[in-house]
Amino acid sequence: MGVFHNTSVFFALCISAVVVLLSLVDMPLNPWLAMGGQLRETTIVDSNESDRYPLTIIDPVGREMVIAEKPRRIVSAILAGDEMLMALVDQRNVVSVTYLVDQPANKNVNGFYDASILRNHGDIEEILSVEPDLVLVAAYSNAASVELLLASGVPVVRVANYHSHQDLRDNVRLLSRVLGVEGRGEQWIAEMDRRIDRVQMAVKNQTRPRVLYYSLGGATRAPGTLMDESIVYAGGYNVVAETGLKGYTQISKEMAISLLPDVILLDDRMAQDEGVGRDQLMNDYAWAEVPAIKNNRVYSERNPLLLSVTPARVLGLNQLARWLHPAVFEPIADVESPL
Repeated sequence: MGVFHNTSVFFALCISAVVVLLSLVDMPLNPWLAMGGQLRETTIVDSNESDRYPLTIIDPVGREMVIAEKPRRIVSAILAGDEMLMALVDQRNVVSVTYLVDQPANKNVNGFYDASILRNHGDIEEILSVEPDLVLVAAYSNAASVELLLASGVPVVRVANYHSHQDLRDNVRLLSRVLGVEGRGEQWIAEMDRRIDRVQMAVKNQTRPRVLYYSLGGATRAPGTLMDESIVYAGGYNVVAETGLKGYTQISKEMAISLLPDVILLDDRMAQDEGVGRDQLMNDYAWAEVPAIKNNRVYSERNPLLLSVTPARVLGLNQLARWLHPAVFEPIADVESPL
């Protein structure tokens, strides 16, 4: 471990120089060093269940890397990593999490991690300063930072997909295998599936309301997203499916109105005060004949659980089902342990 630590410190001292040199040299950067570069999801090569370590993985740039022993100095550089580590490992094995864990809006993780654990902003210097033996990043992490992190020799788990509940299962299985806690991972997945089944059972005989997930800027969620699956699980029909659009996309105000939703899930997280966006929509004459407006079924969607990209999001599914089927849905506690 001493050699690895010395290497980490050396790279931490060199990173600033590397960045400066790259900025001064008039030459094309390695494509991996560009934002959104061709990084891959981490995969496992060696899955010998009888002997968990050493474990061979393929890192985000396609190189084989051996994890010699169970990670005990773990860094999360993404909020999803903070959530997953909360469910899977003892926090004594976590040496850094993101600063987002201290934001009250992130109630699913807020207050969980001890103040002695370093809060990071995804900076290389911060991450390497705690001498990690594993770092968690995501597809949206800065590719240049990830490449520099890999150059230091630190094993990196990069979660690239989070567009379906199956992606969430796969991500948990990947991380729990790397951490040597497969049993906990399967337990968390089973709990997610149980909650989904329970909600679906509660609404299975109900007529599906027409649902629109929308922000005043036009952002919406079409089929091929976690929100679309959540709407379906909660007994709704995502009206954006009628447009032929897929994924995380935009629609015009006119198109949104023409879809005539029965329920609007309004993403107004950018508004300073909850309810401002809802009031604006409710008082806009152009929307007056939309069923959701006429029947006062516009809901501000600020629940961090429903916005999570880990199995923790299922803890908010019952809230969504209550909005869609208030007369029939039996509430389930919103805030519970992820395990």
